[in-house]
Amino acid sequence: MKEDKDRWNLKFSNRPMKPAKVPGFIKDQAVSMKPGAVLDIACGDGAAALYLAEKGFEVTACDISELALARLQQFAQDKRLKVRTRLADLDQSEALSDLPSFDYLVVTHFKPKIAYWPTLVSHLKPGGKLLLSTFNWQHHLKNNFSRRFCLEEKELFDINEQLELEYHASVLRDGSYMDDYLFRRI
Repeated sequence: MKEDKDRWNLKFSNRPMKPAKVPGFIKDQAVSMKPGAVLDIACGDGAAALYLAEKGFEVTACDISELALARLQQFAQDKRLKVRTRLADLDQSEALSDLPSFDYLVVTHFKPKIAYWPTLVSHLKPGGKLLLSTFNWQHHLKNNFSRRFCLEEKELFDINEQLELEYHASVLRDGSYMDDYLFRRI
């Protein structure tokens, strides 16, 4: 949607030109991840994508904001990293249709709509892992963050029959109340 694109472009235009902090859950999980291809969904300016590229993963990052993706490319160039980027509005069903399957999907600070889950799962190889870390309902209560962007308690436990939940935790990290999920595609 144009409104979303404009809102996110404005947000990224007001940020200083430095990479964002790597999401803690991604850092924690990366130590046990085997080399492979990663799709970073709603990547913003690439905190997770850049970190995983530094660790040797083949990373494709998608976002609705062309400004965020330009920032990501600049950060990658500065670090001499290769990260493929993809401008994608996930509200468009064909936004990722021509992409291959990946060993890992990464979603941070973004709550995928229920309608997105079949598409996400279709881009995950059997045995592949989906790592998701985003705001939960406590973040709404404690920080007055919009509830529509926050996960309810155990909201994703049975999100898709092709995903097996391997790990879940609700955590307080750097002032943000987060839910961390690790799924494996069956």
